[in-house]
Amino acid sequence: MRSLAPAVVAVLAFGAAACQSAPATMSSDAPDTGDAVVAALGSAAYPIRTDAPLSDTEDLEAFGDMIGDARIASIGEATHSSHEFVAEQHRILRYLVEDKGFRTFAREVSWTTGERLDDYVVHGIGDPGAIMSNELQTFYGVHDTREFLELVEWMRERNTRAEPGDEVRFLGMDAGFAGLNGFDALDAHVHAQQPDLRPVFDRLRAELAPAPGWGLQQYLADRMSLPVEERRAVATRAESAAAMLQDAGPRPGADPDDHAWAVQRATAIAQVAREFAFDTTTPEGTAEAGRHREHSMLANITWWEQRTGHKIMVSSFNAHAAYEPIDRGFVPEPLGGLLRDRYGDDLVTAGTSFSSGSFNAEDADGFGEFRVGPPPPEHNGHTLAAVPHAAYLVDLRTVEDPARSWLAEPRPAYSAGNYYDPAENSVDVALGRAYDLLLHIDEVDAADLRKQP
Repeated sequence: MRSLAPAVVAVLAFGAAACQSAPATMSSDAPDTGDAVVAALGSAAYPIRTDAPLSDTEDLEAFGDMIGDARIASIGEATHSSHEFVAEQHRILRYLVEDKGFRTFAREVSWTTGERLDDYVVHGIGDPGAIMSNELQTFYGVHDTREFLELVEWMRERNTRAEPGDEVRFLGMDAGFAGLNGFDALDAHVHAQQPDLRPVFDRLRAELAPAPGWGLQQYLADRMSLPVEERRAVATRAESAAAMLQDAGPRPGADPDDHAWAVQRATAIAQVAREFAFDTTTPEGTAEAGRHREHSMLANITWWEQRTGHKIMVSSFNAHAAYEPIDRGFVPEPLGGLLRDRYGDDLVTAGTSFSSGSFNAEDADGFGEFRVGPPPPEHNGHTLAAVPHAAYLVDLRTVEDPARSWLAEPRPAYSAGNYYDPAENSVDVALGRAYDLLLHIDEVDAADLRKQP
């Protein structure tokens, strides 16, 4: 374990090491951040008493009141790999399922990974630990933790007691990997239902499918070994194949739902192909890759919500959950803002923050555990830690001045994704503009990794 400078957000940019946003700056006319702000925050704070996933959820009733009848509850995380953030999301998921009727957990992992985990939580098919070991590698490696596996296993245990059709589902909303299971299911449909398209999809498989036994690390290396012009051509062919399948429609007498799933699988594969088609050696290409990724996640969530009618808990990094960009280099158009445009009042988003602690991440020297804090006075975390609760929830939409004005100003915040550079120290975020709600935890500890990525 090393003691390093304050953490910096690093959001996945496929094909390039993630890097940092510019150092945070302070507004010259920033409002008072003294005792009056702390008092206003304290009067609006609801203490969260535990992160034990299976504990009583009575202290989350205030959270339930805050989200009201929203159909999409988006929960960010200030680090991808701290115990408290993963464990509290597990606890929140339990509450949403048991008390608010939510039935889908959408996570920042790939669509095909999500299908494999969904098969497990619904039908008991497969080994979730083996799936995670194979597909949560490289930039997803920070998710391969004991805490996340326990969340998945709780979903399965809950479903063994559920009535048919009332299962909790797992949605992989991201576009980082195209697994063999997606190609196998797509090929079976095309060969049986659309034989005229077999040459198109046979070529798609040859160009984009991983070799048997490959995990994400080998797939990433293979994709990025190709010239960017070739990756772009493959992406265009993948998008054309998905469009051709969509236009063909279901065969007479065939199940239209099967066709809809096949089109979605083809679309998800095309999303991955396009994500690898940007030149991420340039700032412009990196930003475009980030924009494509956010729109892909929106499309996948929207498709799922329309097909299932489920209320959905969306779990992602704070930079994705935000309404406005807090890392313009990698997330210039965040998922949170796109979801708000799509769902309006049916969406509530919560950011998270911390004031000190540890997390798992990768830096220039490899993967490790890092520790930060306590933060300097100009940080959000410094003022938030003065509220007399170890963990608490605040509805940022209703907090009173002077805290409301304080929350509207961008300030540095600790945040660490899959990559960490100790040379940079923070990312700017105006909490009151970025999120509806805030879950603050004073101190966090690194999650329990199941293996080194």
